[in-house]
Amino acid sequence: DRSSHRSDPCCGRSMPSAKAWILLSGAAAASGLAMFMLSRRRPAVPTPVVERAAPTDPAAAVAPAKATPFTPILLAEQLKQSGTTALTAGKFDEALIAYGEAIRSVDKALELGGLSTADTDALSTLKAASALNAAMASLKLQLFSDAVKWSTVALEVEPPAPGPGAARSCKALFRRASGKVELGEQGDGALNDLRLAVALSPKPDSAVLALLARAAGDLARQKTLEGAWDEAQNLFKESGQAAGKAGSAGAEYAVAAMMGLAQMLYLNNDHENAGAAFLKVADKAASASLLHVQALDGAVRCLMSSGEHAAASAAAERLVAAVGA
Repeated sequence: DRSSHRSDPCCGRSMPSAKAWILLSGAAAASGLAMFMLSRRRPAVPTPVVERAAPTDPAAAVAPAKATPFTPILLAEQLKQSGTTALTAGKFDEALIAYGEAIRSVDKALELGGLSTADTDALSTLKAASALNAAMASLKLQLFSDAVKWSTVALEVEPPAPGPGAARSCKALFRRASGKVELGEQGDGALNDLRLAVALSPKPDSAVLALLARAAGDLARQKTLEGAWDEAQNLFKESGQAAGKAGSAGAEYAVAAMMGLAQMLYLNNDHENAGAAFLKVADKAASASLLHVQALDGAVRCLMSSGEHAAASAAAERLVAAVGA
């Protein structure tokens, strides 16, 4: 467009027209405004860098403790331990309850089944030990029927036999016999338990021997009343022998056995030997005690019957002194 240009006086080039200058000036102004606006913008806020902990070395990490599985064996052990703690503290009622719960826990586990041989054996051992301790707690509480019951449970789980378990069997036999004797059960039950305990015991037990002496003496007196004198005499001898082996624990029963033998001799009309036996009892028995007086009375009667008047007179003087005391 020729009308839009004019000649440049300096270089001879054509110059833009007024319209073109206006357009160029507007573009330049727009460009300058844009640059000004850009320069006035706030700088961008940098995104904060969050410091993160370094990942834990798996090799150095401590694994959380795993909970111990609650098994029937663990439950029975805990109940048994509770019973033992109570028994040691003299809380016999609490001990008896805990041992009973331990035994019931074992029975339930065995009834459900699905156990290994090792677990079954472990549960049986726990049951026998709990029953044995339950028998002791029962004796302490003078629950003699319960003592017999729990001792029998222990013996059913672990029948008496020589070997590693013999000592525990001896305890069960002794505690069952103790309950039977205290209940006044007449017969061979307690005596047989004690005889077996003596046979199985790895070494003499004075408590077992003393109870054997007592049980044999009790049964001997029963046989005497029944007229079974020969059997009674043998039982009195057994009682005396056991009492002698028991030492001081059996001293009382030793004298009682001697008295029983003296009475057997008297009943068999062997007055001479009976008189001597009664004098031995009088020497062993406590002075002025009932047994001492009874022995001197028997000695006087027997010695008089056998014609030993001097010995009878001396025994009579001792009798008068004992009664007067």
